[in-house]
Amino acid sequence: MLIAAFLGAIVGDGLSFWLGHRYHREILLRWPLNRYPELIARSEAFFERHGGKSVFMARFTPGVRAFIPLLAGMLRMPARRFYYANILSAFVWAPSHILPGVFVGAYFSFAGAAAGRLAVLLVALIII
Repeated sequence: MLIAAFLGAIVGDGLSFWLGHRYHREILLRWPLNRYPELIARSEAFFERHGGKSVFMARFTPGVRAFIPLLAGMLRMPARRFYYANILSAFVWAPSHILPGVFVGAYFSFAGAAAGRLAVLLVALIII
């Protein structure tokens, strides 16, 4: 699961980077991107403010996450710099999203018969 998440993150952002590099700003006029001009503007401001770090930071930032690799390609970020940040962020992001579920599952497995009650208690605490 970790390998799939890691590779999927790299390939997905890499494809977005390539599309931005290949089609430039004209891709923003096409559906579905033309439906989100405010997100594009926020993402572009994010990219301008943080530069190369934005590729790493965007992986963990809802909203701009989907657009930063595209903008990096459009704004001619060097591919080597992009992939360095892309791979490094995927290396941090994949475990941060997969391992909490693994640990909770392992804990409930370890808890045995009490796991059902613990799950109900956990859900109740989250709701409260």
